[in-house]
Amino acid sequence: MPTPKFTLDEMSEALMLKRQLDKEAEEAPEPQYIRYADAPSILAASKNANGATLGSALLDEIVGGIQGGELIVVTAPTGVGKTTWCQTVTLDMLKRKIPCLWYTLEVSLANFLTPIVGNDPGAVRAADGGLQTVTDYPLYFPKDLAQLNFSALMRQIRVARLKYGVSCVFIDHLHYLARVHEQKQRMENFSIFLGDRVRELRRIATETGVTLFLVAHMAKTEDGARPTLADIRDSSFVAQEADAVFVLWRERLKEPMLVDSLGGNGKIEETFSPWTCLAVEKARRTGKRGQIYLLHENGLYHEATFAQIQAMKATIQIISPKYGRHP
Repeated sequence: MPTPKFTLDEMSEALMLKRQLDKEAEEAPEPQYIRYADAPSILAASKNANGATLGSALLDEIVGGIQGGELIVVTAPTGVGKTTWCQTVTLDMLKRKIPCLWYTLEVSLANFLTPIVGNDPGAVRAADGGLQTVTDYPLYFPKDLAQLNFSALMRQIRVARLKYGVSCVFIDHLHYLARVHEQKQRMENFSIFLGDRVRELRRIATETGVTLFLVAHMAKTEDGARPTLADIRDSSFVAQEADAVFVLWRERLKEPMLVDSLGGNGKIEETFSPWTCLAVEKARRTGKRGQIYLLHENGLYHEATFAQIQAMKATIQIISPKYGRHP
């Protein structure tokens, strides 16, 4: 083979690059290493010492409990109850005095607080129905969301961890952080961009030791069919980067059901099950999968027993999901 020929400029550029790399190597600080003997303290630090749980013994068993430094993705078709379930988990943590930070980017703060206050045993109302006082829960919200960008979010999480001892952070939801329409117009591969955002969120969780709950939208799915990880909108990297993924959906009824309206003034035709299914589709530490049922009451979810759901299913027929949609 003929010897490759280089121009004088190419040789000069290569020499300058080598000198620069040699200089950086000399100036780099001495690398530090973690010893295996440090394993006890590392493992102790990874566990959530505050006793945070998911509010369900079965879910905690499936995922191995909540640990600091992990990313948990919550996804569902629109309107099923992603935010509601996260609010339910949050209230359980607040009752255990576990500090939480919330980014409620999709609903107003007033709408977000309504079910929390409605289930707060310490909430006191005046004669006119106005709210006087509430329990001093360790729940925090950033004041200015209008100017929120990704760098500010990362900085705020660090500060919340150091200043307020925040253990759990909830972001509702991912696509608000990504500025979807703006980014899709000017980026060739939005999937990679979104995956990078999720990877950075996972990194900040690992760095600070918080447990980060990330709500993610789904692409349009068949009504009543059990969603899968592949249904998460825009990027497969969302599920890949997560330590655990929770999926919610409601089963479609074979025949519409008439239920009483909230005001008791008439009947409403309901086409979906009165229960919500919640499945663990990924649990990195345990490798397990499983499912529970939830019932909506007073603005939040509570776990239903298997017997309750079986009794409901005895009187309500549902449309069986298509082959391949159910495990």
